[in-house]
Amino acid sequence: MKLRTRRFVVGTLLVHTGIFCLMMQHVLDYDDIRESKSALGRYQFNRDRTLDYKTPEKQTTPFVKKMIPIFQLVNTSANINNNRSAINNNRSGKQSVVADAPNQNNCERRPPQSMVQRNIISGDFQNISHTPRGYIISAFCDNTDNITGTVHVISMKETSFGKSASCVFWSSDPKDVQAISTSRAVSLRINEHHGKRYAAAYFTCNVPYNMKPVGVSLVTHRCENPSNFMLIQYPEKQRWQFTVCVTPLNFRYSKAYELVEMIEMNRILGADHFVFYNYSTHVNVDKVLQYYIDKDLVEVVQWHLPMKVDVWPKIKGHTTEIHYFGQLGALNDCLYRNRYRSNFLVYQDLDEFIFPYKHQNWNEMIESLPRRGVYMFRNTFFRKDWNDTEELFDGKDLAKKYKSTILLKTWREAKIFGLRQRSKYIINPRKVDTVGIHNVWKERSASSLINVPRDVALMHHYRDWENPHDKTKRDEDQTALKYKDKLLGKLKTVWSVLKDVELGPLGF
Repeated sequence: MKLRTRRFVVGTLLVHTGIFCLMMQHVLDYDDIRESKSALGRYQFNRDRTLDYKTPEKQTTPFVKKMIPIFQLVNTSANINNNRSAINNNRSGKQSVVADAPNQNNCERRPPQSMVQRNIISGDFQNISHTPRGYIISAFCDNTDNITGTVHVISMKETSFGKSASCVFWSSDPKDVQAISTSRAVSLRINEHHGKRYAAAYFTCNVPYNMKPVGVSLVTHRCENPSNFMLIQYPEKQRWQFTVCVTPLNFRYSKAYELVEMIEMNRILGADHFVFYNYSTHVNVDKVLQYYIDKDLVEVVQWHLPMKVDVWPKIKGHTTEIHYFGQLGALNDCLYRNRYRSNFLVYQDLDEFIFPYKHQNWNEMIESLPRRGVYMFRNTFFRKDWNDTEELFDGKDLAKKYKSTILLKTWREAKIFGLRQRSKYIINPRKVDTVGIHNVWKERSASSLINVPRDVALMHHYRDWENPHDKTKRDEDQTALKYKDKLLGKLKTVWSVLKDVELGPLGF
């Protein structure tokens, strides 16, 4: 009996020791797995360098080696039972899988091939997450060192669209575009939506360290196949001093005479680049735009809005879904498009001009002012429905021939609007994050705004109120006439080339 008791005690100790060693063996296995994962992480981080990493061999103590035969039988028996259980599960149609939770970057995603092949940069509105609740327009990387950066995806989304989203970044291999990283997106809606269904917005994502993805998609669910793909536009070297950003052309815009005068007058003031967003234009305006595109002065972004816009004449029951042809989205696209390409951005419409009163051009004017990120100009209306100037000047007949508004309409309302009331502005685009229609919504740190005094400059807004006999107090302002010789010379040159183009306006 004592011998049996001793054997039982020894056997029990051996079994417990074997179980302990088995546990230790699993601990060692876990440590090796963790070390391997750590090594894989280091390899991913340094994948561009030459590495010869070897996983350290597993160290087994002599004591464990002696005890392995004792618990191998127990371990083998457990494996057999597990295999039987797995077979039974398979027969019943169930699966028992144990695996690490998949990394979000390992999802089997593919970008829409049709969009990849078209090399979409901007202007092509693409659904966010296969729904009409939001659209992406363009994507810009805001960095200068090509190592770190932030991607801003310009978009339009329903004001009630509150879903979180992620950016999927794509590799630069044109033959096999693959997802290389995913980053959580921060959404910012620009509140100047005037109560419409859609508002302009940003989605902002951080680019992983030392990566330069070629494209980006927005998704709202993990591992979802994206419904959109946009090439990322990276910073370029400065090419221009003053770029003019213009509200979208619409209603089959056909005032070619107005467009030519706007471009040529702004060139005299200092503009050397123009960005137009084209929702709809007439054939005569298309020819004018092409003329300036060929001269590398104009850039046209096609603006094919997928939502309901303003119509004219108005239709009973028609509901406009976005404010004035997505104006706010276009203005902010122009900001990021030219952030590094242009020293300054000038925001004004086709019938607006920022005229210096003490200087000949914008550059001289800004040099005379304190250095700021934003220069705000007050608005005053020059009435096109009032009589032409009675001033007799050389070339007045040419001004009438080319329908020169700014040379013929010198009478303005006496009222000069207050700050941010119909104001327009010139900005340093590297100092601003978000622009509005009549103001700047968000400046960067260390930036500041200056309200330009009215005796230094005003924003001339040429408007037809169709009320020529009203009693509004008026003043005559002949500031624009100091440019008459230069302007008439340029108008004559352009229209001699475009002699077959109708000045407009044309009917629908």
